[in-house]
Amino acid sequence: MNKKIFILFGGAILLIGMYAIFLYNKPVQSIRNLKPQVELDADELLEAFESDETAANAKYLDKVLLVHGTIDKIEETDGRVNIFLKTQNPLSSITCELEKTDLLANYKSGDPISVKGLCSGYLMDVVLIKSIIN
Repeated sequence: MNKKIFILFGGAILLIGMYAIFLYNKPVQSIRNLKPQVELDADELLEAFESDETAANAKYLDKVLLVHGTIDKIEETDGRVNIFLKTQNPLSSITCELEKTDLLANYKSGDPISVKGLCSGYLMDVVLIKSIIN
C-alpha cells in the first residue's frame, strides 16, 4: 500500500515539475498581431491616470493601447530601449519599453510616433511594455 502511494505521489511531483518547466520556457506572446483595445494620445492617457488612477487602472491596465504622441527622448540601458512620449506635464511622460529596435534609427526627439504596447501601470510615468512602433 505504501509503495503505491509513493509511486502516485512521485508521479504527481514529476508531472507538476514538467508543467512548470513548460511554463518557464514558454515564449512571451508578442503584441504585434493583437488589435489595440484603446487608441488615444499621450496627454489623454496621462491625464486619465493623474485625475483618477483607480478608474484609469480599471480602464487601461493590462490592455493593449495604441498611443499617439511626440518623442521626448530615446534611451538605451542594459540592452533595453525606451521611448519617452512628451506630455503637457513636464515631470511625467509615457514610457514605452520596446520589443524590437530595428525601426528606431528612423526616429529622433521631436518626431511624431504611434506606439502599441501593453499598459502596466502608473508610477510618475505611464508605462507600456512589450511595445512596438506602429
